[in-house]
Amino acid sequence: MAYADRFTGRDATFVFTPAGGGGPFTLSGDFTNFSMDYKQDVVDVTAGNEQDRRFLTTLRSLDWTLSVYNGDETILANVKVGSVGQLDVYPKGNASGRPIRSFDVIVTSYQESYPFDNVSEVEIGGVRNGPMASDIGATVP
Repeated sequence: MAYADRFTGRDATFVFTPAGGGGPFTLSGDFTNFSMDYKQDVVDVTAGNEQDRRFLTTLRSLDWTLSVYNGDETILANVKVGSVGQLDVYPKGNASGRPIRSFDVIVTSYQESYPFDNVSEVEIGGVRNGPMASDIGATVP
C-alpha cells in the first residue's frame, strides 16, 4: 500500500442513533480508540477417514468497542447497556465520498475507569444486530 493511502483515526467520526427516537449522538469528540472485530464462525465437517480437517462457514458477527474520555454525561446516559440503535462509523470523517460502515447494534458493555494518575475513560462495547447496512467499500453520499 502506498504511503499516501495510510491514515490515522484523527478524523474518525462515530454516530449512535437510538432506536425509537432521540439523538443522533456523536461519540467521537473525545474518543481515544475504536475497534471492530469481524468474525466468521465455522463448523468442523471432517469425516473419520480424512487426515486433514474440513470446515463449512456458518454465521458471521461483529463486536465493537469505543473508548472515550469520561465527561459528556448526556451522551453516555443515552448509550447504556441494553441500548439498541444504529452505529455509523466514518473512518476518515463524514464528508461526501469518504468510507462508511453502518450497522444496527446492541450495547452490551460499559466500563468506567478512574486511574489516580491519568484521565478517566469509558469503554462502551457491543455487537452488530443483523446484517451490515453499509460495509467496506461503501462511501458517504
